Amino acid sequence: MPKGADAAAAHQPMGAVTPRSVHRYVVLAIDRKTGKTIWEQTARQAVPSEGSHQDNGTWASSSAVTDGEHVIASFESQGIYAYDMNGKLVWQKDLGDKRMRNEFGEGSTPTLHGKYLVVVWDHQGESFAGTPRYQVQRIEGVPNVFASPVGAAGRVYVVGREGTTAVLKDGPSFEVIATNTLDDHFDASPALVDREMSCGG
Repeated sequence: MPKGADAAAAHQPMGAVTPRSVHRYVVLAIDRKTGKTIWEQTARQAVPSEGSHQDNGTWASSSAVTDGEHVIASFESQGIYAYDMNGKLVWQKDLGDKRMRNEFGEGSTPTLHGKYLVVVWDHQGESFAGTPRYQVQRIEGVPNVFASPVGAAGRVYVVGREGTTAVLKDGPSFEVIATNTLDDHFDASPALVDREMSCGG
């Protein structure tokens, strides 16, 4: 069973597991030298809206991000939560429920780029943002985005599972600068090092 799954959970097609119990969505600050918990906050308590993969699934797959002053934790269908470094909740946003293919679970991590928080909301329903700077339903030619977006040098990179990367201009309006397609499939988020971007297939 995946983490947090109820022992009586029913299996869905393609290996998904349906949750039946209330889950705690927790954000922890841990001292990296000692391993001690500095603070712990329960962001939400709720039954997950959908199932997750029975082997690899968890209802807290996304990584937290920070700008050095705030920690932002995304639990996707269960909301986005921003805390200060002392664990005080600064703001929260609920974007609604995702509908994932085969209920394999959610896991895209938001990206901080300048003063913007970029959230991938790619699922089987309509895609949207909470208070959008711009809004598009789909990026043409980039379906099934599992990877988290990354930003550098005035650009935001969105990598699709089918091998195409959309390069977006950083700014208040939506503009695709370029698309690049590789003969591979990408689920993992790309890594930026100096002037290079590495994608794992």
